[in-house]
Amino acid sequence: MGEEDVHISLEVAHADVNLSSQTDIEEVGIDGETGDYFENEQDARFLVWEVEGVNYLMSTRREIGKEALISTAESFQ
Repeated sequence: MGEEDVHISLEVAHADVNLSSQTDIEEVGIDGETGDYFENEQDARFLVWEVEGVNYLMSTRREIGKEALISTAESFQ
């Protein structure tokens, strides 16, 4: 939870993330890796990527844009 009650959720799993129900998936670059970005009908934003067999799913329901999510993902060590 950040300033102005902005909330970002992060899920980390050793399992595939199924995006088959999403229609408007945009491929994005995340620190040299490929990821997927999409928004749902409730204006939630999602960023999904994999590093060394570990899958990450970051989401937010506030006005955090795609670039901010990618920047946050790139800040992970």
